[in-house]
Order: sequence, then C-alpha cells, then structure tokens
Amino acid sequence: MMNFTLSNQVQIPAVGIGTFMMTPDQAEQAVVDALACGYRMIDTAQAYMNERAVGRGIKRSGVAREDIFISTKIWASQYLTEGTVEKSLELLGTDYIDLMFIHQPAGDFMAGYRKLETVAIRPMVNQIEMHPYFAQESALKVMEEYQIVPEAWAPLGGGRHNPFDNEMVKEIAAAHGKTVGQVVLRWNVQRGVVVIPKSVHKARIEENFQIWDFTLTEEEMQKISSLDLGYQGTAVKHFDPEFVKMCNIRKIHE
Repeated sequence: MMNFTLSNQVQIPAVGIGTFMMTPDQAEQAVVDALACGYRMIDTAQAYMNERAVGRGIKRSGVAREDIFISTKIWASQYLTEGTVEKSLELLGTDYIDLMFIHQPAGDFMAGYRKLETVAIRPMVNQIEMHPYFAQESALKVMEEYQIVPEAWAPLGGGRHNPFDNEMVKEIAAAHGKTVGQVVLRWNVQRGVVVIPKSVHKARIEENFQIWDFTLTEEEMQKISSLDLGYQGTAVKHFDPEFVKMCNIRKIHE
C-alpha cells in the first residue's frame, strides 16, 4: 500500500473506501470488508448519515484505531454550529478524527473556514471530483503550489461516464492483466491523487485495492488523460440552482 505525505508530515493512505450513498448497514459491512483486505482509510460525512455505522464497522474489524485514517465532513448547515465536530466524534465512537473537510462551498462557508482557522492547522487536503473525464489538471497545479494533497471523489467516473466501455482503457487494462477500474484508480494515484472508490460488494472492494503490483507507462497515462472533457465532464454541477438549494436547506444532526 502507498501513502502520501501531508505538509505536516502525517501520512495519508493513497486509497480509501468511500461511503457516499450507503445505508448504515451497507456502510458498516463495507468498512469491515475494506479493513479486512488492507484498506486503512475510511471516508464518510455528516451528510451521509452513516457516521455511527462507520464507527461500528471499525470496532467490528478488530483493527486498532491508531492504524486507521478516518475522514469526515462538516455539512453546510453546520459550519457555525457549536459542537458539530464533537457530534461526529460521538457518532464515530472515536476521540479524534484524522481529517475534517468543509463539505460544500455553500451556506456561510467562508465563516466556517475562518472558524476552522482557530485550530491553527493549515488546510492540507482538497477532495474534489477527479476521473479521466474530468482530470482537473489546472486544479492539481494550484494544489501543488499550496502543498495541498488532492483527493478524488467519483474516481471511477461518478456514474455519468463509463470508462469500463472505453476500448482504449480496456486495451491498457488487458496489457497489465488488470481491470479497467484498477487502471483508472492507478492513473489517479500515479498523478499523486488519493482515491476513495465506493462499493458495497466485497469482491469489488478487494479489486479496487489491488493496484500496487503494476505501473502505467507515461504513454498510457497520457492516453487516459486525453479523455478529459473539462467542466462538461463533471458528474455534479455545483452551480446548478437546485443543487445549491439542497446544500443550503438540508439538515443533519437534528
């Protein structure tokens, strides 16, 4: 397994299990399965409504807490709410969280950012959509300038795009004896991007973690990057009025 180093020298695993849109039961079992096959990072969020289940899965796994990297996210309605971090700690059943995100640029997110400044820890990770159809090369350059480690949600295409049917990617996968999913995940990791693929299926969870025994050539990396569609390739339009409305009115921890 590979780790990346944050600017404070803390190690973050290059691959974690994502829990977006998992029911509590699914999240708990996915965490158990992921930790059993070698994952050491779990990504959740207040808005996923499964933090408690993630905590149960960690306890069931038998893996020591200090060996697991947990990330969660403060939801837009909670940016200025006292005790919101403590609530996540309670639900997760832990006394510390390794990584806390501001989830969406919605609500009074600048005030939320200023509040986070009081903990005197500079930003170190930016989780954004990144996959071959939305490669975010410009964003990667900015993050490198500010020593921010990039982390990809929807690293397999976000449901809107299907790299699994792309003949070029299938040829690259066949050349390495790997699946398309493994190749796409490896592409991001070789770019220095943390990935958090989501699956509730044990076999797929295991498959997504088996990306350490091959390396894509520079030519293969460039071929995959050529699929980039820019902003039109994004799975979520963050400026869509309905999406912005949802971010501002959704309630959690209530």
